[in-house]
Amino acid sequence: MKQIKENLIKIEEVLNQHEQYEIENGCVDYSLKLNKDNTIQFKILDDEYVLDEDKIVENYKIELSDFDIKSIVKSIINYLYENEINHRSTFIRSTRAYNNRKIKSMALWLGRGNQDKVDLINKDLVHRHDTTNKMKSDLVEFKGYVRDLYNCMSNLCPTWKINDIVDYCNSRLCKLGLTIDINIVDNKIVANGLEIAIDNYTKKENVYDLIYKNIKGIA
Repeated sequence: MKQIKENLIKIEEVLNQHEQYEIENGCVDYSLKLNKDNTIQFKILDDEYVLDEDKIVENYKIELSDFDIKSIVKSIINYLYENEINHRSTFIRSTRAYNNRKIKSMALWLGRGNQDKVDLINKDLVHRHDTTNKMKSDLVEFKGYVRDLYNCMSNLCPTWKINDIVDYCNSRLCKLGLTIDINIVDNKIVANGLEIAIDNYTKKENVYDLIYKNIKGIA
């Protein structure tokens, strides 16, 4: 219990370290508390407001699979994607198809001289436009929180990404009955004589593809 609380304090301290330009442009703070049922209360706060209850921008109760720093931060990130980001992204992506259907329907009713139907569809399009813009704005905010969490994890667990990639590759290769030594040397993954440089933008799927093709001798 003591270690969990210490980990939460470390995460909170790093999340709330802001550059001067961030402070000047406006930024949020974060609060992490351990609940009695071993879930965590993750709050996003805006100090622009005076009253404490007004400062809370978001307030989440999040279950944890494990209590080390990396697991805690990844649980928060996954929660935000599952509950805030994914459905907004899906809505935004589907807006173009929605608009196309509505415009085709509008053209049909316009040709039939039904102005009431045309006006109703126009209202639907305006509402969809406004909702999509709101969701885009929300998405910027939530992805900003996720960016802060990833930066925090990189600060407190510098090798988390490369270790995750190695675990992912080993798991997929194992399912195919393939077992090879995958080693980490500095910021590189070394496997079967292949060296792959890893940075913040490296995708685990791409690394796996390179290793798999190397094993199979695929150019």
